[in-house]
Amino acid sequence: MGAALAAVIAAAALAALPRPAAAQAVAKASYTVAQADSGYVAYERLNCGSCHGADLSGVGGPPLKGGPFAYNWDGKFTNALINLVRMNEPSGSPGTVDEATATLLVAYILSMNGVAEGTEPLSMARRAVITITPRDR
Repeated sequence: MGAALAAVIAAAALAALPRPAAAQAVAKASYTVAQADSGYVAYERLNCGSCHGADLSGVGGPPLKGGPFAYNWDGKFTNALINLVRMNEPSGSPGTVDEATATLLVAYILSMNGVAEGTEPLSMARRAVITITPRDR
């Protein structure tokens, strides 16, 4: 029941996050291959798959790829997702994931959602928009 309640609260919080205005020039989400690779290692080391599934499809926690993830995060800011991971994970010990690790985890999650890697590293300081194309949903 605790995981289900946490998922409902997280979904409500996501819906309340502002979307960037279309007229604003905002960078698209970017991460490096090295960040995504390190994020995968962190995902395994922190046993994130026990809640989110080895393939990120969700087990007891919300899915981190596909339609549900795209619905919640397409058009939202990367730093909001990094902060959500940092403040709420892992479920048994929220707030214990440091910013650097949360950033790597988000890079991995973005890579699994078809967001193309780039040369600009993902960071909390860089305000960028997550863009998930329909074929990745």
